Amino acid sequence: TGRKRRRTVRLPAEYVAEHTHLAYASTAYGVQGSTVPASRTVLSDALDASGVYVGMTRGQEANRLHVVAADVDDAREQFVATLERDRADRGLVAATQAAREAVVGLVADGPVRLVKAERARLVEQIERAEREAGKWERVVAALDGQREAHRAKADEQQAILAAAEADAQRMRAEVVAPLIDQATTDGTAYLTARRRVWEASDAQRAARGFSKRRAGRRLSEATDEHRTIETAGLSRWGRLPETPGGVEAWAASVARREADADPRVIETQEQAEQARYEQQQLAARQAQERQNLGRQLLGERAPSRAGAQAGRWRERAAAARRDLATIETLPPTEAAKLIRARAEQEQTKREAIERTLAEREARAAQLHDFTRRPLDDGPTTPDRGLGL
Repeated sequence: TGRKRRRTVRLPAEYVAEHTHLAYASTAYGVQGSTVPASRTVLSDALDASGVYVGMTRGQEANRLHVVAADVDDAREQFVATLERDRADRGLVAATQAAREAVVGLVADGPVRLVKAERARLVEQIERAEREAGKWERVVAALDGQREAHRAKADEQQAILAAAEADAQRMRAEVVAPLIDQATTDGTAYLTARRRVWEASDAQRAARGFSKRRAGRRLSEATDEHRTIETAGLSRWGRLPETPGGVEAWAASVARREADADPRVIETQEQAEQARYEQQQLAARQAQERQNLGRQLLGERAPSRAGAQAGRWRERAAAARRDLATIETLPPTEAAKLIRARAEQEQTKREAIERTLAEREARAAQLHDFTRRPLDDGPTTPDRGLGL
């Protein structure tokens, strides 16, 4: 310690083994914010009122103050003198008054007891808020985990459906393309044969003499060819085009109809429909699973509130920590004043809320009485109404 005459004390090993144990010491200000099962504070010239308060409010189960004194009166004087030391340096009178109040606070109604009770309440509030926040955060994690799993499965099923639909479209295009070509050829041949019949008929009517017989044979040949092509076209396509300009639309229409009956197209379409059905079933199943998990974790609460609940409990824990840190940095008397002021503010707020609720209930009761008031069924005078 810098003294000129230093001393070394050696303790007997038997004494150390029986009456001592390993421990760690710290300054009163070094343990601010700490919570331990029990605390021991050694009174010294370096302590002031705040230091005594900090040291004697760390323990949850016990807090002991050690005073090296000749007797109880000496110990009391040292304690009072320590409480008179105030780092805020607000004067001897104020420090003495604070010390007296602090000494009084050691009794049941004093500020120390009030501060300790408030500290215990805040610690309990922090612990409860932490538990509630953790519970809601686990709920959020469970819901998020299920949501991610559902999304992955839904994406997988969507990929299966997209592949099946692509296969169906590809197969249909492969089947339709040659059918359109064939239908276009058959439709054009039919219209050409029909035009030849018309031309042969016109030629036969215009022919004279020996050319009339030749024209008749050509008409007969054209008619037979037209009949053969028409019969084959109707058998193949069910109907034939009416004009050359309608061949393209007709060919596409009959080709699509023929493709609908193709076994390859039917198979791929069924596969796509099956994939679409499985997607719908998956969506319904996942919706039911989300509802079940939400009820299991939250009861009738909406799952979307879980994150908000976790945030509110975290904020309550943080607010309680701030309040705890504030009172722990103040002397007992000032901390007690702050606690009482906060309690008065909370009481005023509660009373205002209660008044507001009472006023709302009163207005609702008046409105209810008004709506239940019977209608006036008295007679209407002649000069009322439309004046008829």
